[in-house]
Amino acid sequence: MIPVVNLSANVTSGRAPLSVLFTFASQNAEVTGWDLAKDQDIYQEGLFNSPEGTLVYVFQDRETYTFILVASNDNDTVSKQVTITVR
Repeated sequence: MIPVVNLSANVTSGRAPLSVLFTFASQNAEVTGWDLAKDQDIYQEGLFNSPEGTLVYVFQDRETYTFILVASNDNDTVSKQVTITVR
């Protein structure tokens, strides 16, 4: 089976410091992780211990970021992303 991912953010733009609550869920995944990119370069990443949950991240710098949820198993790797704009 191919992994399935769902990702949402409670806010996608605002003034720094911007606190964002990401809610995620994955199915059929052996590994679920996240990447945070700025200017198309990944500068932070992590793994989740659960197939669903939340993560709060506080963005300090005025930039445009991409938060990427990645789920994988032996059959495939899938991802969803949310763009966050900090003014």
